[in-house]
Amino acid sequence: MLRQTIIVNESDSPLAYKAREVTNPVMQYVSSFDNNFERKQKVEVWNGASGKNVEPLLRSIQSFRNISSEWGLNQGRQKKALFKQFLTAEPHMTYQRISDAHGNSVQDFEDSVDEFICEYTGENPKYQANMYLFDTSNHIRKPYNTEIGIHANRLKTLFMYHDMLPGNCSNVNDENNPGQTRKRKLALFRSFPQLIGREILSIRRMIRRTTIILRGRILSVG
Repeated sequence: MLRQTIIVNESDSPLAYKAREVTNPVMQYVSSFDNNFERKQKVEVWNGASGKNVEPLLRSIQSFRNISSEWGLNQGRQKKALFKQFLTAEPHMTYQRISDAHGNSVQDFEDSVDEFICEYTGENPKYQANMYLFDTSNHIRKPYNTEIGIHANRLKTLFMYHDMLPGNCSNVNDENNPGQTRKRKLALFRSFPQLIGREILSIRRMIRRTTIILRGRILSVG
């Protein structure tokens, strides 16, 4: 059975190898009140300018999760109130509309965030990201001048963001699933085949030159 290759254009993917940098990022304080005690921290908020590429949004969501855990916010209503502060301009209004249609449990909050992400990516963004990262050709390639360690860390970051997206694909960072571990390693291996080819040719040339030199020495001794 032939495997069908599905091409996902980088501009249409929720994630892309080249990190999406935010021009003039907006920094503002987020806060939470508990028993008349205010916690406050300055964060980067998301304004929706990155379009379908939601990596900046996922960074904000990760920051939100870290702060809500640190502050001990374990109720849906508390999480909603804090998360809205990580959004500005149009995204803030969009999330408010979505949030109002959901209840106030923790699961309701998680569902509202998933629906909010899909407002910008379209349906099933995890599947889209999975196609881009693992099942397409000529997308994820290590740039020639990028160190292997930096390249590997970039893929690791993309795998983490892949798992944060809503959709019907399995998480790739599931350490209890050997198949997903192989999938990550194969994606890394396939991302620099040209480099490996050049290294093999270089080693072969070196062996050939060494052999010629050794033969020359043997002939001169004889």
